[in-house]
Amino acid sequence: MNSGNNNLPLFDALPPAVAKGQLRELWHSVFGDSYEYIDAFFATYRCEDVVHTLSLGGMVVSSLYALPFTLYYGGKGFAAAYIYAVATAPEYRGRGYMALLMKNVERLLADNGVRFIYLLPASDSLRAYYARLGYADCSSRALERFYFVDSRPVSSVLVRVSSADEIYSSWVGWQAAAAPVVIHSRELLSMNMVSCKMQGGGCFVARQGGVSMAAAFVIMEKGSPLLLDIRGCSECACAELKSLLCGYYKVDVINLLVAGSGSSLCMGRTLGDALPATIDISLMLDK
Repeated sequence: MNSGNNNLPLFDALPPAVAKGQLRELWHSVFGDSYEYIDAFFATYRCEDVVHTLSLGGMVVSSLYALPFTLYYGGKGFAAAYIYAVATAPEYRGRGYMALLMKNVERLLADNGVRFIYLLPASDSLRAYYARLGYADCSSRALERFYFVDSRPVSSVLVRVSSADEIYSSWVGWQAAAAPVVIHSRELLSMNMVSCKMQGGGCFVARQGGVSMAAAFVIMEKGSPLLLDIRGCSECACAELKSLLCGYYKVDVINLLVAGSGSSLCMGRTLGDALPATIDISLMLDK
């Protein structure tokens, strides 16, 4: 890749399939994720479809993954992308490589019709870095508690699911009802199932007569269940699922993350159309 800047080197055009082994090692060294999780990601997403890299002398020095989603707003869907697992090898940091890669990826996404991009900073310093690149806070989360009431009638059964296909259509419909919202992809749901399982939780569904009424993604945090996201056909269905989860985990109180005025979550920027400044982006991978 030619940077067009005399202060930056001429980068290789290294095919993603060729660089896959390097990408795997860079991811592991930067984020500390298990090879099991990284391999699950590469089994879910084709490298050629989502990865963008800078390489020098046949070595990947910076990489990121642009995962496709849909932003649903005003009854219309807009192409969106989640910038994930942004990494530069430690010995190549501070040279402007990632800023260059981000700029090139944004231009490419815009040329391909993407109108909104967002990401999840892992620290305050990264939040400040992305702000300098033109990103702004667009989503926040607050912590709520659900208190189990033993006398509450429950007509659903609790089912633990392991395939995104089992809930995808229902989940998308429930999300759309909360517009403006980012409609998550089938692949993201799959990866969140993997992530939750590795953190002692999973994806749970409340069903009536074989029909999914609500679904939730749960992890264990300090020995207690935490609902990362819950969606359903109604507030009643979600309340039933929370009650079922309290029974499953044998707790009287369960914590959940909800859209609100709590801590900042995602940052984003628009690439064209005027879109809302605040968007419901809840279920995200933590990179």
